[in-house]
Amino acid sequence: NEVAKHAKEIETFLENFEFRNALSSLMNLARFGNQYLQTEEPWKTIKENPEKAANSLFVAAQIAAGLAQISEPFMPFSSEKLLNMFNVSQMNWRDIENQKILVKTGHQINPSELLFSKIEDETIDFQIQKLENTKLSNAKTNPNATPMKDEIQFDDFTKIDLRT
Repeated sequence: NEVAKHAKEIETFLENFEFRNALSSLMNLARFGNQYLQTEEPWKTIKENPEKAANSLFVAAQIAAGLAQISEPFMPFSSEKLLNMFNVSQMNWRDIENQKILVKTGHQINPSELLFSKIEDETIDFQIQKLENTKLSNAKTNPNATPMKDEIQFDDFTKIDLRT
């Protein structure tokens, strides 16, 4: 079960404060789900083999529901939207790791909604320009930042006689 494997991996990474690795594992699960759908092509197989298409969609739903559950630490608002679409509540990590079926056959899901809104190019350009202006402004107001003094080595520190 890919969802359980990635959930355990992400949990371990998060417990060890390895956030980049945890996010990478989440993205790998998303890639796996995308690749699975691309390979199975249920939109094509439904015509000649509806049972295979239904099975493919069932597996894809399990992956998507798993993503909804384990993406919460990284994208809490999107995770909440996905959980709402799947009409399921947030589970604890152990349940995600141990449960093979996150969405049962025949489970009623809610209508889909947009997870992310498109950011227009003008908005991106405006924010980039704003950052550049801030950078220039900071350079003008702090032209001669005082450099930090060299740090003392520990061995030298132990030789110092400090008194109060």
